[in-house]
Amino acid sequence: GINAEYGLHVFAGSYNKYLYGFRFALDPPNESENTQDDLILKYKFKPYFVVSAHTEPIKTIACSSESGYLVTGSSDETIRIYDLRKNREFGVLTNQKGSINALQFHPSAHLFSGSSDGTLCVWRVKDWVSMVTMSGHREGLQSLAVHPSGKLALSTGEKDGKMCLWDLVKGRLIYKKRIIEKKEEKT
Repeated sequence: GINAEYGLHVFAGSYNKYLYGFRFALDPPNESENTQDDLILKYKFKPYFVVSAHTEPIKTIACSSESGYLVTGSSDETIRIYDLRKNREFGVLTNQKGSINALQFHPSAHLFSGSSDGTLCVWRVKDWVSMVTMSGHREGLQSLAVHPSGKLALSTGEKDGKMCLWDLVKGRLIYKKRIIEKKEEKT
């Protein structure tokens, strides 16, 4: 799990459905070597888990060191929750239809998820209840950024070239603007 002796954790999801966890750890000095480099600290990435996490490619990952949860979103339309303190899978969220393309914790009390079904979902972390699901992108939500205040979020569309501004307090879309011209399909 998350441990003070390992200051940095790196997580990676793959298109082959696997979730990888690495610790960036201090490599203990070799006492048999006595050189001028003794004062140089050496670090290593040490793998500590590999999990077959989903049935389709992993598209996004978010981690909250405060809550100790890691979440993954996939093309299989699920969000998987991992409890890093207990080193086990905690559960699965299935409220959205379509690939889960964006995940973000804020700061540790809420999880925001964006899907190719065009929805933005707000989850309460303490019990993993879906508080609100908002629609705004017709052709999928691709990326998401929550304001530090937790009151606003921006999202970009997967194919529609639009940016949406969300009022997270009222749970609604407040502004939509095309930022990239939609490409014409050739026939």
